Amino acid sequence: MAPPVDDAEAPRPHVVEDCRGVLQLLSDGTTLRSATPPPHTVEDRDDGLVPAFDSKTPTQSELVTTGTAYLSRAIAERYSRLALPVGANKGHPMLNPLGRNSPSLEVVGGRMLVIVGADDMLKDNQVRYVEQMKAVGNDVELVVFAGKEHSFFSNSPWSETGTEVIRVIGQFMDRDTADSA
Repeated sequence: MAPPVDDAEAPRPHVVEDCRGVLQLLSDGTTLRSATPPPHTVEDRDDGLVPAFDSKTPTQSELVTTGTAYLSRAIAERYSRLALPVGANKGHPMLNPLGRNSPSLEVVGGRMLVIVGADDMLKDNQVRYVEQMKAVGNDVELVVFAGKEHSFFSNSPWSETGTEVIRVIGQFMDRDTADSA
């Protein structure tokens, strides 16, 4: 891993472990993790994100997801209604960073790691997000875990797959150290 940095002003990576945190980060550039330190901005940061967004028109991965999945279409619909401001739809920037009214993805900057379960209902939108982030010049790495659903590593952090997720994140974080050596 990279050596610790003593400079309190040095950029710190975002590792946003939940959907709400990602939506917050994408909508206004901050993540509220605790009272101290203050929220961090996206600029000049290495980011590990778990994007969670839905779309107005169901994607193929949404259509093939069963009602018994950890995140089903019914549950996602309920979460969308609870998260969005009154009168907003799934194109709202808080839920869909690829929506017509969303801020430009060019402002995200920094490095980003996107980890996706191959059986996640949101997989198609997550892959599309990575493709569009790359298209506007962002440094984004996509890792897809076969046979895994939404939140697979949060639900089984001590599993063999959880250990692999930690290894992937470590390699991602170490990349700068290896590149500068």
